[in-house]
Amino acid sequence: MNEKPLITLNQYIAKRKIFEIPSYQRGYVWGKSRRTNSNDTDSVSFFINNLIQGFETKSSMFLQGVTVSELSDKIVIIDGQQRTTLLYLIMLYLGKVGNFTIRYTVRKESDSFLQGLKGKSLEEIVRMCSLNENEAYQDIYFFKKSLCLIHRKLHNIDKEKLFEYLSHQIKFLYINIPEANAASIFTMMNGNKADMLAQEVIKADLLRLVSQPRNEVVIDESTRWDTNMIRSRYAREWDKWLHWWNRTDVQDFYNTKNIMGLLIETLYNSKEKDKLSYEGFKRVFLDKDDKIKAAKDTFSMLRKLQKRFEDVFYNYELHNNIGSVMHIQRNAQPFIQSYFVRTDEITDINLYSDLVYLGVNHSDIIKFDKKAIQMAYDYSFDVLQNDNLYNEEDKEPAFRQLLRRNVQAYTDIKQAFDFGIWKERSLEHIFPKSKENELGSFEGNSGVHSIGNLVLLYKNDNSSFNASSFNDKKAIYFSLDKRKGFKSRNLLHTISVFASEKWGIEEIKKQKETFLDEFKNQYAKYNAKYSDENA
Repeated sequence: MNEKPLITLNQYIAKRKIFEIPSYQRGYVWGKSRRTNSNDTDSVSFFINNLIQGFETKSSMFLQGVTVSELSDKIVIIDGQQRTTLLYLIMLYLGKVGNFTIRYTVRKESDSFLQGLKGKSLEEIVRMCSLNENEAYQDIYFFKKSLCLIHRKLHNIDKEKLFEYLSHQIKFLYINIPEANAASIFTMMNGNKADMLAQEVIKADLLRLVSQPRNEVVIDESTRWDTNMIRSRYAREWDKWLHWWNRTDVQDFYNTKNIMGLLIETLYNSKEKDKLSYEGFKRVFLDKDDKIKAAKDTFSMLRKLQKRFEDVFYNYELHNNIGSVMHIQRNAQPFIQSYFVRTDEITDINLYSDLVYLGVNHSDIIKFDKKAIQMAYDYSFDVLQNDNLYNEEDKEPAFRQLLRRNVQAYTDIKQAFDFGIWKERSLEHIFPKSKENELGSFEGNSGVHSIGNLVLLYKNDNSSFNASSFNDKKAIYFSLDKRKGFKSRNLLHTISVFASEKWGIEEIKKQKETFLDEFKNQYAKYNAKYSDENA
């Protein structure tokens, strides 16, 4: 990687190497209209509008970085094809393309068109802009459309001065990686391309606005230094958020693979319910009379929201309560909005998470719907007291209550719980079900399929037990030398059950009674709440 990864366009071109578009890249598509609720827009127009604004205010324009593999004779573009091609077309239009060369080596027609543009006069280039809707090659169609848009927006601008601005005030990160890793990194970067592009454009526009001097300010070298420092500070803060949200443990906890996690999406959805897009974000947060203030206010809102996400993750009690909600609820968006944005809606997170363990939905919890809560309690209790629980179709109440017991054990020792179990959960018989006839019975039932004989395990660990006896399972559970990948050793409630000296019909019966008593005691306080409200 370069020692100085932030470079200017002039430094990019001055490498005097051919920029090669590799075979795994998609075609050139900038210039394609993207219809929004209010207007038509396209990436070329967006880029040039920002370019003109930066040129007129004499402020630097920072672009999304490019990722390349730089070789002795060429630079293979992994990410940045569209931007690099557009910059080439702009320089061509200005008559300043010089040694700047792009090769579409796997698409001969596209490559021939681009090479044929070199040496042509401005009049000849403009004449080539006439669009043919039946153009056989996508790249060529959008090369021409981009040139049309460039001409429409730049024909009245001083081309010499614009060239100087482009050369020295367009800046971006230049990321050079080994060629052997290029294809795999391209696949990784483009796996969630639409989301990445929307949020990168949001970032770029926010940074442009916060570092833009006000009209009444005299623009001199000192002003430029100050605005660049402001932009740099905001950019570092954004990148710190980006790094945090791309940690595996954070993504797993919040159930997201989004490039910026839940941050941008949550703020946007607090105002709008449609899918996040740059156009939507801009309309909601940035299209104000004072755009600079709007951008800074938006950063402030993001900063507060980010801190709330981080506070939850690092506080063991909040981590455990909110982690249970994030994993049990199938749609956690209403909760996220209520807890992280409208912070006065959930005043007792312990109560909220306890009711989630019962299976009560968000709306009924917020309203504290006594009837819905009582129904959920009664249903859960019926499932838990069923001696044939394991064979019933709905085992979710058992899963939820066993999870609660394990999470509570971690809260008691002031540690954060790993919710990875929820996606890999299974119910395991302590006394093996295949040996049920050896157990005896109480009240006509062995209880082998009851909550008294069931614990929560990781499903991959379940197979380690097979039909082993209690003592054999116990030996596996507590062995430090065997099966080191046995993740279920982290389940403290499960451990407490296997710590028993023996396991038979009396122990199963007692375990069931103890489990049901704990369940009733846990929710008795909410019964008292019903009584208080009815009084």
